[in-house]
Amino acid sequence: MTFESDQAKKVYELTPTQRAMFHHALGAPASRAYFDQICYSYSGALDVTAFEKAWESVIDHHPILRTSFRVADDGRPMQEVHRDVALPLAQYDWRGLSSSSQEERLALLLQEDRRRGFDLSRAPLLRLALVRTESDSYRFLLSYHQLIMDSWSMALVRSEVSTFYHALRGGGRIEPAAARGFGDYVEWLGTRSADEAEAFWRRELSGFKSPNVIAIDRAPGASSSPDDVFAEREVSLPVWLTAALQSLARSHRLTMNTLVQGAWAVLLNRYCGSDDLLFGITISGRPRELIGSESILGPLSNVQPMRAGLCQQDSILTFFRKVQGDAVIQRAFEHASLKWIQEWSEVPSTLPLLESVVAFESFQTAASSFDLGGRMLVSSAHIGRTSYPLFLMASPGDQMRLQMIYLRTRFDDEAVERMLHNLAMLFDDIMENPERSLGSLKLLTEVEKYDSLVEWNRQDKTAPIDRSKLRLILPVRRKAG
Repeated sequence: MTFESDQAKKVYELTPTQRAMFHHALGAPASRAYFDQICYSYSGALDVTAFEKAWESVIDHHPILRTSFRVADDGRPMQEVHRDVALPLAQYDWRGLSSSSQEERLALLLQEDRRRGFDLSRAPLLRLALVRTESDSYRFLLSYHQLIMDSWSMALVRSEVSTFYHALRGGGRIEPAAARGFGDYVEWLGTRSADEAEAFWRRELSGFKSPNVIAIDRAPGASSSPDDVFAEREVSLPVWLTAALQSLARSHRLTMNTLVQGAWAVLLNRYCGSDDLLFGITISGRPRELIGSESILGPLSNVQPMRAGLCQQDSILTFFRKVQGDAVIQRAFEHASLKWIQEWSEVPSTLPLLESVVAFESFQTAASSFDLGGRMLVSSAHIGRTSYPLFLMASPGDQMRLQMIYLRTRFDDEAVERMLHNLAMLFDDIMENPERSLGSLKLLTEVEKYDSLVEWNRQDKTAPIDRSKLRLILPVRRKAG
């Protein structure tokens, strides 16, 4: 529903996804959940004036980037679209400092930026910082709140800023492509009936009465708190294995997302000891029925349950096809919020519905970057996660990256490292013969898992790849949160 305020601002109700984030922010103001911070390094000539104007044009073009949030007099959370907002771009010149001093200052800048967070009542909920380190070298810091953008939206922003930048440098006019506003999505969502979604999810989750217990979880079902500390571990699959998985997906009309979800289900089956599994998957949330939804900036992405029933006699490919088919069916109900789905399930409200979530960063969002004529790379990133205790992010590329974000009070660092290595080895095992049964897939023994970590630390990293010893090329990168 849309309203008009006295100041002629457009005022909308929040979507279910936004409401969950907003209530979390109100209840835990010190938390940095849903706060994203990305730092880029840029090498090349940069027209700072054109860069700034390109960003201003993008903000002018998309209402969600001019949106703030408040609680109305009747207690409802609302979002207000402002006509004009100032671009928060801070500029620094550190060319006279040594490299070590620049890195120290950058670390402090990033830390202070995270500590600062956002005042949700003031738009825009994004800010920029541009640091010049040499004549043709910069660090670019971008921070934003997930109330206004998801990763799909961020890819659109990067593309649009780049297009506007080159148009300004060439002396041409900025002509934004037609794009729907987030308000269109809010209004479309208001037309959807919850009855069909409720009926579907009640059928889908029938008989599932308690969350899966992961064997390495030290406190299953424990509730989260604003003081939770998360950590990260990651591995990158080798080029040949990534290429083999991509070939398998193409030849059997599967997506890489399906392979990741299917492998995660198999891994959970071993770690939970159950053939009836429930985990979360991230979805784009861009309905086909809303024409032009792919151009909308806003937090349309969502988390939905994926229920995977394993029959150990089924072939790997049969199981993966079922996972993909189920995901396609669920798309018709992707507008339903996870809060609603939990209420429709048989899992008690005192317990979490999901203990793990799998996300696959689409090629569009992963490959999209700023194109400003030079070389721009991500030098660091802080992605504000939700309170899920175990979050797997798979990122495409020549070497598929598997990143695990986990709650330290629930999971031990070394146990998560072993779990990541098991997942990598599982992909290797799948590729040996995808026609064989699920029950034939093996995981490393405890001794082998320990040896894989120790051996990596001792190996010469320039040694040639031995396919029979995949562990030699799977270093675990550590990042404490």
